[in-house]
Amino acid sequence: MIFAAIVQFVVCFLILKWVLKKKTGELYSKKSVVKFVLFGAIGVVIWFLMTLVLPIDRDTFFDMNPILGGFLTALISAALIEEIAKYIMFRLAIRKNEEVACWLDVIIAAVAVGIGFTLLEDITYLFDGA
Repeated sequence: MIFAAIVQFVVCFLILKWVLKKKTGELYSKKSVVKFVLFGAIGVVIWFLMTLVLPIDRDTFFDMNPILGGFLTALISAALIEEIAKYIMFRLAIRKNEEVACWLDVIIAAVAVGIGFTLLEDITYLFDGA
């Protein structure tokens, strides 16, 4: 289990390093990169709170076909709410950051927020036994 967590950190670090090399001109400060990753990790907490406030489970689409009901449950509870949480944290992360000046900067910041999100999400799944 610890080995899987270490491998995940290494892979995410290498992806982030590769994406940061694509930036031309003035590079991001380490403070900004850490801020983006931490905002992504905070997005997991926002996602978890949103799933508590909007409890959508199998019984929500009870009268439907089980396959369609399962698909809609996964679409709304996992995908839609998760992406909304990531988007909120991404917007908050770049809101007053003066280093984000062009579209490539926005894409790199979004990747960093996504990496922060996936790091914490996968670690919670790993220690939950999933």
